[in-house]
Amino acid sequence: LGRENAFIVSVCAFLALGMLIIPLGAGVEEESAFPAAYALSDGSFFTTSSARSSEASAVFSIPDSFEVLLSGTSNYTSTVSSLRDGEGSGERIWVPARSSDKVSVLSFAPAALGITVAKLFTDNPAFIFYFARMASVLFAVILLFVTIKILPWGKRVFFVICLNPAVISLLCTVSSFGIPLLLSFLLFAMIMN
Repeated sequence: LGRENAFIVSVCAFLALGMLIIPLGAGVEEESAFPAAYALSDGSFFTTSSARSSEASAVFSIPDSFEVLLSGTSNYTSTVSSLRDGEGSGERIWVPARSSDKVSVLSFAPAALGITVAKLFTDNPAFIFYFARMASVLFAVILLFVTIKILPWGKRVFFVICLNPAVISLLCTVSSFGIPLLLSFLLFAMIMN
């Protein structure tokens, strides 16, 4: 087993472990990043409503079955109650965008792809959420593998950086910060090469 392959296997193990250990919706800005990825998977990104424009600059419409998963987060409960799509409608809720409205759509593309594939099989919110995380992890592993192959020296240092708990928590959850972090790693490797 080569050094690069051992690196990828260990990073995969830590990312998979982090994906399962971190509670759903408790990742860094996951309470707003997941609805953004869900909206992207529906083909509507940053759906704004004139009636809701005073509450947030952008809002995302997601099925209300996800409310149970996201309701435990600190930022979620205070805003969603005022953005309900009709009292007791039982269909959709509106989640305001936080930092997600300042990033590229590409930051949510891997999670949106995972959500799209998961919706083909089930409408279970937990399954869809985990599938979005798995797609993010798969994309992270692919980019980290390319980065480690390109990197001419300092592979052990890069390995230690990638096993940092902050990096692991960004890469194994649905977050808009994972893709820019991965691209910065790749850019650094390309410059060093």
